Amino acid sequence: MIIDIEAQKDTSSIKRLIRRGIYYVSRMISEQYGTEFFNDEYEKIKKVISIWICPSTAKYKANSIVQWRSITEPVYGGFKIDEEASDLMRVIIVNLEDESKRDKTENQIIRLLSVYLSDEKTPEEKKKILEKEFDIEMTEEMEKEVREMYSMSQALKDKTWQEASIRFATNLLKDAKPISYVAKMTELSEDAVRSTSEGLKKTAKD
Repeated sequence: MIIDIEAQKDTSSIKRLIRRGIYYVSRMISEQYGTEFFNDEYEKIKKVISIWICPSTAKYKANSIVQWRSITEPVYGGFKIDEEASDLMRVIIVNLEDESKRDKTENQIIRLLSVYLSDEKTPEEKKKILEKEFDIEMTEEMEKEVREMYSMSQALKDKTWQEASIRFATNLLKDAKPISYVAKMTELSEDAVRSTSEGLKKTAKD
């Protein structure tokens, strides 16, 4: 069995998400040729499971786990194929807790992942919950990992905020608003706004 676990940020379209998942596990199957099996040794193909963890989802999808899998169903007659023979691909989507319903899910898997991957709880809060609710002793290595993840999520937040502020500043500059005004409205430094303004002028010349 080959298991892939990853985080997914863009979950706006279920149709696109599921089809991307099917495409992904299909490639995981085809990539086994030449390593796990050769020529027509298809019985040696390993089952593939891709688990997608979605930290930020719409309220109606939050606190849920769904899966797609490949199975064979009889259409006519009494012949039936063993499910294990055809159940080779699975995509499991884990939608974590909704921000407005934190700490209220009854599913322990969702709760555990929501705490561990939260970008709002501090490392100290995470440690306390994991030890108290899940009886997980935080080793030095785990604590280090939790702190690194927290720092990374905060950096991502800052980057996202900065990108949004620059887009807002760009629109204000296009409306010929003064640099001091744009800086005040976007909370960017005047140097950053000035740099954005110069970039706009250069683009216009090109």
